[in-house]
Amino acid sequence: AQDLLSVTFSTSRDGPEAAQVQGALKQAVDSALAEARRAARPGQLDVRTGNFSMFPRHSPKGGITGWQGSAEIVVEGRDMAAIAESQRKTTEAM
Repeated sequence: AQDLLSVTFSTSRDGPEAAQVQGALKQAVDSALAEARRAARPGQLDVRTGNFSMFPRHSPKGGITGWQGSAEIVVEGRDMAAIAESQRKTTEAM
């Protein structure tokens, strides 16, 4: 009864424009959050966002050639069966 399982889902995107990459990450996270939150029950299955990062890709000759970013959501709780089901649906959404 004291076990706590935490699962972190991450996704990454890249593209020529920072706004494009940020938009794609937001769409992926929003979709995954919607799936995960359907199963959320405070104290048994909690869902939250995790890390978010964006950084430029540089060419060997200098200058920015594109952007890369990543985002995470975290599902944690004590209901292992619900977390496993949430994991399946969230993975499909990301």
